[in-house]
Amino acid sequence: TSSYIERDSSGQSVCLVGSTVDITEQKNAQFSLQDLNQQLRKKVASSVSERDRIWAISHDILAVASFSGYLVAVNPAFTKTLGWTAQEALSFPFLDICHPDQIPEALQILSDLAAKKQLDNVEINTRHKNGCYRWICWTLVAENDLLYAVGRDVTEVRHQRDIVQHATEKRFQLALSAGGMGAWQWDLTTDVVHWWPGMAAIHGLPEGDGITKASEYLRFVHPDDVPRLDTARSDLLTHNAFLTIEYRIFWPDGSLRWIESRREKILDQEGTPVLIAGVCLDITERKLNEQKLQFIAEASAEFADVIDYEKTLAKVAQLAVPSFADWCTVDLLDQEGELKRVAVSHVEPTKVQLAHQLHEKFPPDKSAPLGLWQIVRSGQPELVAEIDDALLQKTIKDLDHLNSIRELGLRSYIGVPLSVRGKTLGVLTFISAESGRIYGPRDVSLAIDIGQRAAIAIENANFLAALKEADRRKDDFLAMLAHELRNPLAPIKSAADLLNLPLSPERIRKTSEIITRQVNHMTGLVDDLLDASRVTRGHIRVDKKPFAFKHVISTALEQIRPQVEMKKQRLIVQFEDETARVEGDEERLVQVVVNLLANACKFTPEQGLIELTVRCVASEIEIRVRDNGIGMEPNLIVSAFDLFVQGTRSADRSQGGLGLGLAIVKTLITLHNGTVVARSGGAGNGAEFIVRLPLLTTPETINQVGEIIPVESQQRTRKILVVDDNKDAANTLAVYLQVMGYETEVVYDPRDALRELAAVSFDTVVLDIGLPEMDGYELAGRIRNLLGERAPELIAVSGYGQASDREAAHAAGIDHYFVKPLDVTLLLNLINKERL
Repeated sequence: TSSYIERDSSGQSVCLVGSTVDITEQKNAQFSLQDLNQQLRKKVASSVSERDRIWAISHDILAVASFSGYLVAVNPAFTKTLGWTAQEALSFPFLDICHPDQIPEALQILSDLAAKKQLDNVEINTRHKNGCYRWICWTLVAENDLLYAVGRDVTEVRHQRDIVQHATEKRFQLALSAGGMGAWQWDLTTDVVHWWPGMAAIHGLPEGDGITKASEYLRFVHPDDVPRLDTARSDLLTHNAFLTIEYRIFWPDGSLRWIESRREKILDQEGTPVLIAGVCLDITERKLNEQKLQFIAEASAEFADVIDYEKTLAKVAQLAVPSFADWCTVDLLDQEGELKRVAVSHVEPTKVQLAHQLHEKFPPDKSAPLGLWQIVRSGQPELVAEIDDALLQKTIKDLDHLNSIRELGLRSYIGVPLSVRGKTLGVLTFISAESGRIYGPRDVSLAIDIGQRAAIAIENANFLAALKEADRRKDDFLAMLAHELRNPLAPIKSAADLLNLPLSPERIRKTSEIITRQVNHMTGLVDDLLDASRVTRGHIRVDKKPFAFKHVISTALEQIRPQVEMKKQRLIVQFEDETARVEGDEERLVQVVVNLLANACKFTPEQGLIELTVRCVASEIEIRVRDNGIGMEPNLIVSAFDLFVQGTRSADRSQGGLGLGLAIVKTLITLHNGTVVARSGGAGNGAEFIVRLPLLTTPETINQVGEIIPVESQQRTRKILVVDDNKDAANTLAVYLQVMGYETEVVYDPRDALRELAAVSFDTVVLDIGLPEMDGYELAGRIRNLLGERAPELIAVSGYGQASDREAAHAAGIDHYFVKPLDVTLLLNLINKERL
């Protein structure tokens, strides 16, 4: 019954209000439960006498409980362990002192025991009277409607075990972390997946994120690798106990990573798979290195046998995709110094075509701070680890171009120069996009290595092509040389045969002119050959002196006029300033102008036009030789100044020449600190050669051209000894000197020369260098030793024309040195000057 008193506003009691409830059944139930527990206690008490001593002295907890969860008896160890007195322990259900997290497990234990099961090593976290919790390990058995329990405090054991387990887990986690691994477990019965630390990091997720179901994992896997994972799982469950598989995953940022998964199945007692445990290892770096090494090996194999380097570079660009890049481009500098795109590679052909279109529509900006031209200028590689939109906006000003590049989704970029021997040939570019690869310094090192190999391959290919071209030119040159040498020999032989016949003086004179002209032609060929040899070895020397350039032009015109007249060509000469002077080798510069005019004459048809213009431009004198002849193709212009290069010839080779003239011109002009270039509008449009030389602005004494001093001015006949083992050459020279008024003697052996000089006084000795048993150098030395100050003037005539030969002659005491064939006019001038 419940009641209360109602009061009025003044506080006086006015009414008693109450309610009554029938609680008979509730009280009966309570009395029945108490009676039942009392009966159980009596039942236990009847058997306690038999177990008193064990009950009292046991260090383990001994307890008896009902299936309702109440304790009906506990031994002293219960109080000692948990602090509750026996009276307190028997006054509440045991579940009241179980840890709340374990109550569901405790209820399941009671249910299992009700099914007459025995349970061993059941650990329950139990509340001590002081409020702390202790772990009690129980052995439980049901018998006669009672639960008998033996318990032991394992709190310290669990603590030590937890410490060991924690340390083990830490070591395990440390090992996983150091190895870049993550561990996982898949319960096949519940389809629950558990990720241990490390798995989230491997998959690019924050620590603590992960999956709970196996099917959720496929969202990470590259679509092409999903079937392989399914097959691997099936093989593991049906055949293999252990399995390793490699596959690709995408990180949340879109980048692609390689994973190696090692997994093992765990079976229950019946042999049914119930669990799959495994570890995952990020092998992206290893796979990239494998791909790089394979790329290097395959690229090196391509570079090892290069004939067409552009095709080789295109193949290398294909090898780079996708093992090292999503995009690979190759750009080479052409003859005009412009970048030419020779290769683009991508896994999708449509994108390759798009790249070519973008390159044509938006060629590389030469002023851009990054990119192809900056690499060409600096010769240094570039790395843009991450390409962001701010960088694109900074480097690309055209909006259409910018939007097109944005659509490609470029992520990272490496550009390296194709450099060899300090010269940049082009640029090799690697770009990542779809793969999400981010390049780093090690990638740059690999790219540089490939770039260097490519550059060497290009150089080798060019060198091989040059060798082949040189070999072809050599064959053409030898054929032309044979032709050119036979041409003058035929008229010389005919003239020699004529001289054996009775001829009139006029016929003899004309025959002599033929021989002289053809010998001069052959001499010119030989001189060109010697000059070509000096060009290849860098032995051409120039004797620079100041002179008026008009002498060069007048002498060159005199030499070239017969060729021009023979082809009935028009030669127009314009010399704007005849007072212009230069410092140089007059003879060599005459050779330059003659070669240019002869070249124009050669390739200009009959009655064609040749123009020679000389003018002063700033501090230089400019010589232009222009014709309206056959002209030159662009590839011939590039190599026009190389040795043995010639234009197209007819089968009869009527134009003549050995392809040496322009190479000699280039060398001589360079030695005079000048420049020479060739121009042509193409085949049939003529050609023009422009030479520029520094003007001489300081006053200098001009050399005057000398004339032959007539022999009649001499006061007495000079005696000359000719020494040459070539009897025809010695006798011919002696006869010529005799005709010119000199007294001559001829000997063919150097020992005879010494005997003759000891007996007779001579003014001049003309000696050959290539004498038998004693060369001209030794002979000259012996003459000096024999005669001392009385020694005659020594003049050497030799077929050796190198600078070293002249130096050796000077060291031997020879006064003057001439190269065969001998120009007798120069010899006479020298002899006459020495006389005066």
